[in-house]
Amino acid sequence: MAGEVAVGGKAGTRALSGMAGFLAGAATPLRGLRLVASDRALRLLALAPLGIAAVVGAAVLVGGVLSWDDLYALVRPEGTGAGATARRWAVAAAVTVAVIALGIASWIALSSALAAPFLEELSARAEAKARGVPADSPFRLADLAVGAGRAVLHAALRGGLWLSIVLPALVLNLLPVVGPVLYGAVAVAWSGFWLVFGAADPALDRRGLGFRDRLAACRSRPAATAGMAATLLLFSLVPGLNLLLLPGTVAGGALWVLALEADAALPRPPGRGGGGRAGKP
Repeated sequence: MAGEVAVGGKAGTRALSGMAGFLAGAATPLRGLRLVASDRALRLLALAPLGIAAVVGAAVLVGGVLSWDDLYALVRPEGTGAGATARRWAVAAAVTVAVIALGIASWIALSSALAAPFLEELSARAEAKARGVPADSPFRLADLAVGAGRAVLHAALRGGLWLSIVLPALVLNLLPVVGPVLYGAVAVAWSGFWLVFGAADPALDRRGLGFRDRLAACRSRPAATAGMAATLLLFSLVPGLNLLLLPGTVAGGALWVLALEADAALPRPPGRGGGGRAGKP
């Protein structure tokens, strides 16, 4: 009986610890938003990704409007009569949905890639702010140019990582009844993990961790990872909202890594303020 009580007590302690970790992880993106909002330098740096998102969004919108007629002309059904008219309406609706979906995907992908250097700088300075130490150097656009290629490479690697699971998982839809449910579960769970990895990646890279080690670090706190993923997935329910909240999300990723560092003894990045850019892709 005593053994059963002890086992039950340990299980209850683990459950409480897991719940606390989940709630702490869920609050991390919100803490990141608050951190950005509380600091003038971070607010100014956050304007660049938002401006990039606005410009790219406008360009994609104009491109979608201008290309709709050409795309529709390629697949427009021929013929006369009610049947042909109905088919043309159906094709027009399909083209519209395709243009919107492609536009949103292009907007997110291009904006994320172009904003990556600014987000990496924001991550470093948010970490310095959270530690209460000065950043390594004053902010200069020239510094962004040095790390731009690396930042874009990391953004591309993260995109490839997401596709590496989501695309093969499409075969689950071939299973009757349960297939779409299984695919939805896999896509949601993996997308949540991918969002956490994207937010934490700049801070993990500053610690000199390779790609696989950064993935392993994100898996090392499953409850906190699940909590942060839940919040970021809620952000993504509104198309483009997660993109607009990227500055706060990346700042939250830096805070998340600081907590991970305390738990798992991750190496600290070079420099006083965590603004070093050492690491390997």
